[in-house]
Amino acid sequence: MQCAVNEPLPNGEAAAALTGREQTKAYVLATQRLRVLSGPESPYPSPYTAPAVSCASAG
Repeated sequence: MQCAVNEPLPNGEAAAALTGREQTKAYVLATQRLRVLSGPESPYPSPYTAPAVSCASAG
């Protein structure tokens, strides 16, 4: 599984259809760096900072 946050998937791949569990796991892993950078007291995600996560099969 390969995910992109706020950018298109590499090589123009189409987003994969994920189960609810897979979608939650992909979202948490893909946005981990953003949560660390924003800090524990930041109002993240807000309607203006919520990331757009898309995933595709890695192979």
